[in-house]
Order: sequence, then C-alpha cells, then structure tokens
Amino acid sequence: MVSFSRIRRLCLIVMVSFLIFGCDSQSADDVKFQKGVDAYNRKDYATAFKELRPFAEKGKPIAQKNLGFMYYNGLGVQKNHELALQWFSKSAEQGNAKAQHNPGVMYSEGKGVPKDYKLSVRWYRKSEEQGYAGAQYNLGIMYAEGRGVPRDHVLVHMWWGISSANGSENATRSKSLLENIMTPYQLEKAQKLTREWMEKHKKK
Repeated sequence: MVSFSRIRRLCLIVMVSFLIFGCDSQSADDVKFQKGVDAYNRKDYATAFKELRPFAEKGKPIAQKNLGFMYYNGLGVQKNHELALQWFSKSAEQGNAKAQHNPGVMYSEGKGVPKDYKLSVRWYRKSEEQGYAGAQYNLGIMYAEGRGVPRDHVLVHMWWGISSANGSENATRSKSLLENIMTPYQLEKAQKLTREWMEKHKKK
C-alpha cells in the first residue's frame, strides 16, 4: 500500500519539475532574444533578422523596431520601406520612443510614403514627449524650415535646447549657430520656454 508521505513526495517532485522546466523554457526564450540583440549590436544583421523576427511577430517592441530598421536600410534583408513602416508602427503603438521617431523621418523625407510634413511632426511629437533627443532635434529642424509648422526661430532654439539637454551634440552645435542670428528678446524667450518645458517634464 502506498503511504500518504510517498504520494506527497511524488507531488512535490512533480511540482518542482514543472517549475524547473517552466523556468528553462522562459530562459531559452531570453537567450534567443539576447542572441538576436547581440547580433544586431555587432551589425551581424543576417543573424539578427533570423533571431529577432519570431519575437517581433509575438509583439516584442524592441524586436519590431530593429526589424523596421533592417528593412529600412536593407540590412540582413532586402530593403523594403513599406515593411519598415509597418514594423516601426507596431513598435510605436506600444510606446517605443525610437520607433515613434522613425516614421517621422520617413514622412519628412518621403521614403516609402508620400511626403507629409504635418504627419511627420505628429510622429516626432509622440517621440519627444518621451524625452527622445533625436525627435526633439528634428522638431527644431521642422520649425527652422517651416515644414508642417510655421517657421519660428524661438521654437527652433527651444527644441534644440531641450535636445541638447538630453544629450544631442548636433543640437548643441546647431543651437550655438542659431544664436548668432537671434535678437536678445528672441533668445530670452526661447530660454524661458526651454526652462518651462524642462520643469514640466522633470523626471520624478
């Protein structure tokens, strides 16, 4: 006759085995994903595409953004701007700031889509709200050239000031050059707007 203690031990073994195999399965996925990310970072795009595509199809935003980049530039896969936009959009819908920035570039340059400066600005705004310096810098360019928004040196300086504070060296250089053609009043106003934006978006 089987004792209760033996049944209990057997149940514990089954439970532990389930937990172990469950962890191993998750760990295997993590390893595969990291393999794809590492390949992407070292520019082994053929391997990166192969490893990251299944994760992109499962909805992982970083994988989707990276697939978009590879399709956009023809890295490890044939260049296809339409597919690039699809993957960027999927990632952007999940809040990936870089992915939100990239459709802005595509609509601004007319890559794979008709040029649409207002739509470009809309994408840049989604990205800049999350503090992405590249989108903030490009918003400055849109205001400098009057693309999708009125030309306005004050707002150009503001966006480049914000982008510079977030680490963009291009913004720092561009802002310095712009200051040579701004009036003291414009400069004071731009700096005030920059301070207000930074205060409003201060990380807690």
